[in-house]
Amino acid sequence: MNLVYLRLALKADDLFATKGEENECKGFELIEIGSKRLRNCIQEVSKDDGDGLKERYERERTAWNLYYDILDRVENALREGDQFAIELQERAKKLVNNFRVVIG
Repeated sequence: MNLVYLRLALKADDLFATKGEENECKGFELIEIGSKRLRNCIQEVSKDDGDGLKERYERERTAWNLYYDILDRVENALREGDQFAIELQERAKKLVNNFRVVIG
């Protein structure tokens, strides 16, 4: 949690150090949104005498295990020439190729 606080503070400092009204607005927005998110995370992980953190860890671990199990199954199905897996791969390629990241 300390690392998250530090990253938030350093990013805000960077925005405020860079002159300009736009960056100042971004800095204030970052602090406002970031502090709300941090508060929610702290409340979640500290509920039930600290069991909230364990609970969240278990949920995320279960979700990531499911994600990797699905990837393994799709990869195996692709090697076997499964038509559904091939169509899924093509759809995923189209999504990735049509996706654009706007920076700035």
